[in-house]
Amino acid sequence: MKTNRSSTPPDFHPEPNSIRARRVAEQEASDSTAHRIVTVLEPRLLVPVSKVQAYLKVSPLAARAILEDLRIKPVPGKRYDLRDVWFALWGIRNVPEEGIEAMRAPLLTVAEVAVMTSGCARTIRRAGDNRCPEWRLPRHVDFGPRTRRYLRPLVMAAIYDLEPEPWLTPAPRKPILQGGLVVKTRLTPPETTTNGHNRS
Repeated sequence: MKTNRSSTPPDFHPEPNSIRARRVAEQEASDSTAHRIVTVLEPRLLVPVSKVQAYLKVSPLAARAILEDLRIKPVPGKRYDLRDVWFALWGIRNVPEEGIEAMRAPLLTVAEVAVMTSGCARTIRRAGDNRCPEWRLPRHVDFGPRTRRYLRPLVMAAIYDLEPEPWLTPAPRKPILQGGLVVKTRLTPPETTTNGHNRS
């Protein structure tokens, strides 16, 4: 008597490899389209130092000093990748397509945050120094003793009492700053030095 040694039941018809591969490819394409992460070199994110200056809202000299402090090197054509700036300042590594325009918006000054929150600049600065829970201010960066900047998407989330998008969560990273630039992700003693950055 012959014994059927096949491990596949007689009524089971395995899917051909070509069809299975096509279905996997279609699923991967669908997932990529639903939440595409910008990971390739894109011309719209490569900007001259003047655009970095406008983004940081500092003087030309201060912009160059900050880029040097952050150890951000230009790509060919003397342009800077904004994603390098975003990661160095905020720890944000992968920005989804829908977040690009919000991240490209110039940083906010203390005075601008005060207007948006119906407060005064002095109160906002003190609240940022002390991490006052009443104001729920997001993290900020200090380019000097009196030069503080906020990230617009984080401020907007705080104003509307919303949880920031997951991609705004800072990725773990080692400190890379050399001069007076201070990244405030938690309460730290105020710096007393500056690296030629303007005050505002």
